[in-house]
Amino acid sequence: MAGLKAEIPSTVQGHDLAAHLSGKASKVKAPKGVLYIRNVDGDVNEKEEVLNYFPVARGIKTDRYTLAITIDRDKQVKEILLFDDKKDPYQMHPLDASQNKSLMKRLTGQMKALLKQANDPWYRENILGMGE
Repeated sequence: MAGLKAEIPSTVQGHDLAAHLSGKASKVKAPKGVLYIRNVDGDVNEKEEVLNYFPVARGIKTDRYTLAITIDRDKQVKEILLFDDKKDPYQMHPLDASQNKSLMKRLTGQMKALLKQANDPWYRENILGMGE
């Protein structure tokens, strides 16, 4: 959409959804959800140079819901943010994940499929059961 298609390295994962966003017909099927990915610096060497990244949060955004799960360095759940974007479009009132188990199961199932497709660390390392 910004006219930079030729600048995108071939190693970048994803699908061109510009036609969907602009309202034009597209051969690419619109996704039912998209991944939210947040990484932070991982290990550092003796020179304080960052060697890798830590996959601190993953989530999914669907046509109605937003789910973001953050973990600590021990890969334990630190925070779960769950929103019904239809009822709460400004995401001011998170839903209680423990009170919405069937929704959580559905969203994490969709997220797991997308993580697998992206070969994401949460899938490869089976973080929070998101792998096989």
